[in-house]
Amino acid sequence: MSKSLKILLSVLALISIGFSVSILFGWSPFLKFFKKGETLQQVVPEQALIFSEELPSGVSFVLPVEEKYLESALKDEENPQGLSFFLEPNTPIRAIFPGRIIRLERDVLFGDDIFDLFILESEDHKLQTTYLVYGSAQINIFDEVKEGDVLATAKEGGLSFKEGANFSIFLYKNIPLSKDLFK
Repeated sequence: MSKSLKILLSVLALISIGFSVSILFGWSPFLKFFKKGETLQQVVPEQALIFSEELPSGVSFVLPVEEKYLESALKDEENPQGLSFFLEPNTPIRAIFPGRIIRLERDVLFGDDIFDLFILESEDHKLQTTYLVYGSAQINIFDEVKEGDVLATAKEGGLSFKEGANFSIFLYKNIPLSKDLFK
């Protein structure tokens, strides 16, 4: 493989990771294309369904971690759909609903942090959840998972950009992800 091709592939990989991380944390490079007052639903209506639907009342999810970690979980002020956890090493991280792994990136580098990122999509394609783990993913892309299946385990340490938490979860809905949504 030529040197210029290697450089091109490296640049494309970095751009892809940059877009993934920026979108995960609520910044979209496409926002500058919106007209003032225009919403995502007006620009991309078919993609926005996941973001605009409300959860039916009474819906709850399986805890992604043991209940003892729920009390110390941090709510994400910038993204109210997120919670971050401080887990002990080797703590299992579980699927909050049944579905399929639609994205998996191992050893993502962001600053000095290296983590695994994966997205679980529900069986009915109405929910997506991103898992950001300082640890190791134990799943593969397109794996079918059941509610409560172990998806990853936490390592000792944490993510500096998540206040030292070693696991964060984000639910793609226009509702805050609160501790009350877990059974």
